[in-house]
Amino acid sequence: MDKISNDIEALGFGKWFQDNVDPVDLKSFDVARVIAVHKVLSRESLYHEMSYLEKRQKDKQFGKLGKTIMKYKEVIRGKL
Repeated sequence: MDKISNDIEALGFGKWFQDNVDPVDLKSFDVARVIAVHKVLSRESLYHEMSYLEKRQKDKQFGKLGKTIMKYKEVIRGKL
């Protein structure tokens, strides 16, 4: 528990955190951190289980999205 509050103080939230969060609630923050890490790791494992073709298709879709956004930005800038 003390390690969590020390980490939060190191980030610059020490005074605010002590004023606004009950020390009993620190356990729930620890649980939330574990859940968040689990979600990230499960996403990474899903990505690594994908085949080369699936990864390439996903990257291609992302590239198309980026291109569409850039075109939309140019249209908006032209109107302003």
